[in-house]
Amino acid sequence: YLQFENGVGMGRLLYEDSRRRIEEIRESGERPDGPSATFATGMLSKALLERVREMMLEAFPYRKDKTEIVGIRNDFFGPMVTVAGLVTGQDLIAQLKDHPLKDLLVLPNVMFRSGEEVFLDDVSRTDAEEALKVPVKVIIPDGHHMVDALLGLFDEASDFRHGEYELKE
Repeated sequence: YLQFENGVGMGRLLYEDSRRRIEEIRESGERPDGPSATFATGMLSKALLERVREMMLEAFPYRKDKTEIVGIRNDFFGPMVTVAGLVTGQDLIAQLKDHPLKDLLVLPNVMFRSGEEVFLDDVSRTDAEEALKVPVKVIIPDGHHMVDALLGLFDEASDFRHGEYELKE
């Protein structure tokens, strides 16, 4: 965790925050079963998010067919660029247009320009929704919000387009 700003520890923090959130929901006795969700991310974090999904499914196995993680290959900048923050709208649309999406498409806010609903290639969130014919939810890419997205726990306050990272100790 000490080198968080350099990316070292970010994955572990996401995993631990996810584990804590799953335990919190399990202990509450709640049985969340909101809309199904496709979560799209860059190729770098796909495997980690699959691990988070598997951990969530251990606690809530009835969500298996209601969640999926999809990695988006970066054709715009090249396949060596694997981070979610450099995924473009055109790559997202091209790779998901024939994919059977769930009820919602969930994206991390780092895919958008800071303070905007526009990808780096000027494709807007609305453009993506119209092209893919599915609502797009944007979340802070931390463990808490990731688990909530996988469980379909959304309300008006859970669309975090421009939120800041909160480091939990």
